[in-house]
Formats: sequence, structure tokens, C-alpha cells
Amino acid sequence: MTDPALSFRRARSTDVPENVTLLRYRGSVRTALTFLDGVRLQLDIVRYGDRVRDEAEQVFRRYGRKHRLSLCDAISFVVVTTLLGRGPEARRF
Repeated sequence: MTDPALSFRRARSTDVPENVTLLRYRGSVRTALTFLDGVRLQLDIVRYGDRVRDEAEQVFRRYGRKHRLSLCDAISFVVVTTLLGRGPEARRF
């Protein structure tokens, strides 16, 4: 089981680029680079493959409209419930 105190340090492999892009366009290149430099060494990046993407797409297609999920939400859900070993309590919609 993962130490709950460390869970805040986990990120999907797409989280950092998404946040850097958001900071770049809503802030500046300097802000984005400051974030990138500060966060890269502090995170445990959770990498995932086609299986996770495929399952996330199924979750998005099934629950996206009813629960206002984004594809990023669906990917996070699949990562947390499968790769990080969180149980059925994380699978509630």
C-alpha cells in the first residue's frame, strides 16, 4: 500500500506538461519554467501505456457526459484505481 503522506507527490506523465502549458499561456514562459524547475525533482511520475489510455477512453465515453468528466479526469481515475492500487472506494461514480 502506498504511504498516504507521499500520495501528493505522484503525478501522471501528462500532468506536468499540461500544467506547464497552462502556466505558459495564462502566465508567461518564465512562470512555466519556474514551475517546471521546481516540480520535476519532487514528483514520482506515474507512467502508463495503451491499456490505461484505452480504459480511460471507455470510462470517458461511459461517464463523461453524466458526470462532467474530462478525458484527463478519466485517465486520473484509471491510474489511481489500477496503477496506484487504490481499491473499490476510488471506483465510485
